[in-house]
Amino acid sequence: MEIWLSLGLLLLVVVLLISAVKVVPAARTLVVERGGARRTLTPGVHLLVPFLDRARGTVDMREQALRLSGVPVVARDRLVVRADGEVMFRVVDPVAFTQGETDHGAFLERLVVDALRRSGEPMDSEDLRAALQAVASDVRSRAGAESARRGIQIDSVRLREQQHTGVGEASQPHH
Repeated sequence: MEIWLSLGLLLLVVVLLISAVKVVPAARTLVVERGGARRTLTPGVHLLVPFLDRARGTVDMREQALRLSGVPVVARDRLVVRADGEVMFRVVDPVAFTQGETDHGAFLERLVVDALRRSGEPMDSEDLRAALQAVASDVRSRAGAESARRGIQIDSVRLREQQHTGVGEASQPHH
C-alpha cells in the first residue's frame, strides 16, 4: 500500500514539474498571467508556478505578411477599382496583442481595407489607379494608430491595381 502511495506521489510531482517547465522558442514570446497581471517570457526555458501562473499564448515576434486580393474601392466617380496588396507587420506589445481580439489576421485586414476605402473615396478612379502607392502611405498611417493599441506595428503597405484578364469590374459603375 505504501509503495502505491509513494508511486502516486512521485507521479504527481513529475506531472507538476513537466507542466511547470515552459520552453519558449526563438523569435517568440510567451504571455503569462498571474491573477490579473500579465508578463512576457523571452526565448529560453522557464519555470512557472503551478496553479498560480497561466500561459496565455505564444506570440510570434517576427515580421509577418498579410496579403490582400481584389479589395474593391469605390472612387468619387462611383467606379470600382480593385486593389491587391501586402501589409508587412510585427507584434511589438505581446500583452496587448493577446487581449481581446483572437483572429488578428481578420482584425488587421478589416483595419487596412477600411483605411483603403476611406483613403480612396475622395479620389476619382483614374487618380486612384495612378496613386495607389501614395494611398498606401495614407492607409498605413490610418490603420497604424488602431493597430498600435492592439500591439501591432504596421511596417509597410504595398498596393497595386488588380490585373484583369478581360473585361472586369474596374470599369463598371457601382450601384
